[in-house]
Amino acid sequence: MNELKRLNRENNELDKQLDGAYESVMTDMVCYLRGADISDYYVEAVRRDLLSMFLAAKERGEDVQTLIGGDFRQFCDSILENVPHKTRRQRMAELLSIVLNCFGILVGIHLLISQVGDLLIFALKKGPQPSLSVPVSLGDLIFFVAITVFSIFFVQHICKTALAQKRPSSKKANVISFLLLWAFLAAVLCCKLFLKDYVLFSIPFFVGMALVAASLLLSKLLSRADNCL
Repeated sequence: MNELKRLNRENNELDKQLDGAYESVMTDMVCYLRGADISDYYVEAVRRDLLSMFLAAKERGEDVQTLIGGDFRQFCDSILENVPHKTRRQRMAELLSIVLNCFGILVGIHLLISQVGDLLIFALKKGPQPSLSVPVSLGDLIFFVAITVFSIFFVQHICKTALAQKRPSSKKANVISFLLLWAFLAAVLCCKLFLKDYVLFSIPFFVGMALVAASLLLSKLLSRADNCL
């Protein structure tokens, strides 16, 4: 077991001792830290320090607000100033790992759905035997790229706003964001459907699945390399 996994497992055990406001604030802080420009190892290292501090405060009966102050985000930012940030090479490796992971998942789903659909038509209508070649259209390509980009920005948005101050206007902003989200997804889906006949190329099913497996494996290797000490 490497150092990151060991630290993560120990932190998870300590986290179970928190409850109430301690648990809620810790969850938001960890979410915020995961969106920061630091490696997963340093996220777990900072998390360990925070857990120790929270558990000690819990034993003393001290309130979270009293322990940290009113601005949780400022508190986390002050900690992050003293933590080594990722190098440019680490950031590129992380981005490539995320892209490959998204590519593997989306393409894998596309290949499986396409093949299962052909098999069902063959079984129900007794038509010609389904081909093991899966077409990839312009709509599919746009769909893959759009969902990947959206996923990256959406996760970053969740992390960055985890400790945002609650304001009366935040409810309206959340509703607008929710509507924009659905509008974006609807536009991407329509684009996929309207451009499905513009086939760019076809790929053999088993070759495609091999590419999916290779993408997921490479993504995992890049993620491990990024977090090596």
